Amino acid sequence: MNNSIKTPIGTLYVSADKSGVCSISKEQIDNFENQETTDQELVNEALKQLKEYFNKEITSFSLPISRINGTSLQQETLIAVEEVPYGQTSTYKKIAAQTSNPLAIRAVAKHVANNSCTIIVPCHRIIHSNKNTPKYTWGSEIKTFLLEHEKTV
Repeated sequence: MNNSIKTPIGTLYVSADKSGVCSISKEQIDNFENQETTDQELVNEALKQLKEYFNKEITSFSLPISRINGTSLQQETLIAVEEVPYGQTSTYKKIAAQTSNPLAIRAVAKHVANNSCTIIVPCHRIIHSNKNTPKYTWGSEIKTFLLEHEKTV
């Protein structure tokens, strides 16, 4: 079984179960080989769509995301992040305004930073209100690469 793809930002690993994609990671998931919980067909589709994204063949993903865990604010935050269009950016404040707690900007920033399905849930598109690029889980160079990648389509 394969759960990885080589990309311009390094090897990415996909984890999925019957409820959806659980994670996109730069590190191998230890329990990937668990046949009972892994949805290999969904993993394969995610790998295909990631390849298409990096080849500039698609601008959005059509994959279910596993949302079994997380508070309602976490889920609302990630749903709002998913709605940020390809090639555009939004701010933590704007994302917070789309949730049931529009004043929870710091909590929203934390939920964006802890996004386990990065790229598919495009947290790289979220910036500070002053237009500064915040820290990114995989480093500022990768965030900059992803933003520039999307501008050139």
